[in-house]
Amino acid sequence: MVHLVAWQLVALDIAKELAVGESSPTAARIDADWDARGEEAVNADIQAQWADKALGDVRDEFRQVGGELRGFLTVVPESRWIKNAEFQKTFIEETLDHYDEHRADLEAIIAATGS
Repeated sequence: MVHLVAWQLVALDIAKELAVGESSPTAARIDADWDARGEEAVNADIQAQWADKALGDVRDEFRQVGGELRGFLTVVPESRWIKNAEFQKTFIEETLDHYDEHRADLEAIIAATGS
């Protein structure tokens, strides 16, 4: 589940950059890395970066990042994300679509917690 958190953090970094400018160096860097190395390598790096984090820290980040992302998107001009097909797609992929990709994992976690 660290992928969900990690990609939301990427979306947050992009939103922060779009709040102050027309472009996102983070988005450009991530897109170039994805194109150069591919999904498997990029996701393996994410997994390695998060491997030593305590589960409680991951949960805390998971709880906080969505609200922080929503907060930053309220100050990003609509022309930079809602009316910009490229960035709109990025935010949808890193949030809504990413959750769908991990639906079975999320359901298993919820079931395991007894919620």
